[in-house]
Amino acid sequence: MTATAETRQMLPCARWKDDCQGKKNYDGPLLSISCRYYPTAKEQAEGSHWNYISGNGELEAHLYEADGKASAIASIILEDGPLDENDTPSGYRTWRESEFVGDSCAEVKTLVEQWVQQQFDEIRTLLGLL
Repeated sequence: MTATAETRQMLPCARWKDDCQGKKNYDGPLLSISCRYYPTAKEQAEGSHWNYISGNGELEAHLYEADGKASAIASIILEDGPLDENDTPSGYRTWRESEFVGDSCAEVKTLVEQWVQQQFDEIRTLLGLL
């Protein structure tokens, strides 16, 4: 049986690194925010699209809104797996994901920022940091 995003063991993204005076640090990312903004059809060729990997690991197409709306997809990512030589995690799992639509880039940015703040506040609550 091959490991999938649902069945494979998740590993923390951390590694030991030398610090000053013989000390060592075990550091790496845990959660991250990922957002992709899609311009309006007026800003791009109507009917064109971008491909992206969804939270379930599937390749999906995101069509530019033909009605002239701007849109974005934002995700809260749990970083997973060993770090590469540039300290980039080798995998991830999407914890939460949401789509946003608005009349302008500014409106979509505001919606994304509000959603991210809500997620941040909830994480702080879950960790007992409020």
